[in-house]
Amino acid sequence: MMEIVLRNGIKLPGIGLGTWQITDRALMCKIIVDAVQNGYRLIDTAAAYSNEIAIAKALVAGGIRREQVLLSDKVWNTSRGFQKVQDACRRSLKKMKTDYFDLYLVHWPASIRLYPDWKEINAETWHGTII
Repeated sequence: MMEIVLRNGIKLPGIGLGTWQITDRALMCKIIVDAVQNGYRLIDTAAAYSNEIAIAKALVAGGIRREQVLLSDKVWNTSRGFQKVQDACRRSLKKMKTDYFDLYLVHWPASIRLYPDWKEINAETWHGTII
């Protein structure tokens, strides 16, 4: 399987399992377990998907150890700015029952059309993703 190597040496799988729009929690569990059994190692979610708790439960139910997968999560628009991002990340970590995310992304940066101070907002938000 193709991998992408980041500057810090972390290797990301070339493909991952996206969990957006999976609303059936039993199906979520089956999909995640099947995906890991078939070689998927990246699971992507976001606070806005409202499925972080279901993913954590699926990993436990499937006997999938945290070290077996890379978890990607995203902060939502309502949590822009350093402290809001930090707080949002901690809430997501708690929901996912993990101590860390392999990737923590800004779901939607502030745009120049909507925010005259977009540069400052984005800089502060991205800075907040470093925990």
